[in-house]
Amino acid sequence: MAARGITKSGSSPSGRASLGSSGGACAAVEYNSSEPPTSRETMGYVIGDASSNDTGDPRNRPGVTKTRAFVIGVGLVGGSIAMALRASGRYEVNGFDVNPVSLRRAVECGALDGAADSLGGAREADIVLVATPLLAMPQVFAELGRCLKDGDARRAQSLPVVTDVGSAKCYVLALAREHLAPVVPFVGGHPMAGSETSGVDHASPDMVRGCLYVLTPAEWTSEAAVRVVARACEAAGSIPSIMDPADHDAMVAATSHLPLIIAACLARVVEERSVGLPSIWDLAASGFRDTTRLASGDPEMGTGMLVANAARILDAMDDFQRKFDEVRALVAASADTSPASCVDMARRFLAEARASRQAWLERTRFPAI
Repeated sequence: MAARGITKSGSSPSGRASLGSSGGACAAVEYNSSEPPTSRETMGYVIGDASSNDTGDPRNRPGVTKTRAFVIGVGLVGGSIAMALRASGRYEVNGFDVNPVSLRRAVECGALDGAADSLGGAREADIVLVATPLLAMPQVFAELGRCLKDGDARRAQSLPVVTDVGSAKCYVLALAREHLAPVVPFVGGHPMAGSETSGVDHASPDMVRGCLYVLTPAEWTSEAAVRVVARACEAAGSIPSIMDPADHDAMVAATSHLPLIIAACLARVVEERSVGLPSIWDLAASGFRDTTRLASGDPEMGTGMLVANAARILDAMDDFQRKFDEVRALVAASADTSPASCVDMARRFLAEARASRQAWLERTRFPAI
């Protein structure tokens, strides 16, 4: 597939990801939705191959100028990306966390080269990664904006590119517009990887390896700034892909946020039924475990998703409710009349669901369970 150049567009026709929602010019890139792009193709220009001309551990090669990264929030995702960037040998990674224990652990486990005592460390960076929970981002972006827009800091050196890992891109982009625009370049980001665990002790440099890494550049951000973030994605082993933030939010509402709600509801339903049926937990096996896995996640992270992407989640919930009601009507008909009359419809529903999941498994990097 030939490389595709970045264009400027304010529309979002099929097959094109356009960026920005405020009417300003914004970067866009052609993509084929039926074929996952490689990192070379997605960005539309050569970013730099992490494996080209490399021999041995790059951290041991003399004369390598490292890009300075600053991570705000060194939990599971922030810690994992920090580890991956350090492992590439091309980044010096420092960071800050409001939890001093987490910050100390991040240094001890090799996620960070050094710890800062405030967000002021971002002034020295080339790229700043905000990896806090969504609910903490308003305060972080406000403080970060004050820090980076400070006149003395701007005179001393060029401003870093700011990015994030939040799963609600319109929400984060609005914060960036309020606190960073038009001076500080911003490229929203969301690695399509994660775990129900939390904390830097569970971080791994392999967590984002091979995953799609969505980028949503702000309309005031240059292509050069996008390249800075794209190179970091590639250094971490991910595949950067530019996407419209509203499209992203609508899709993850169905594939990520709705599953969290369903898992949480199922866990609570069984808990409530256990009051009258205390042995119900003895009959909860691998199916219940796998279906409710997301309910084990950090409540703070989950709450942020529900609040920050509420409108799109409601749309996804409405779609789910319609499908659920169809199945409920089928089950009710089977209970009220002869079950035989509903066999074909039930079989067809489950066969279609199985085919849908199988089609996803054939194009995903995730193993079947």
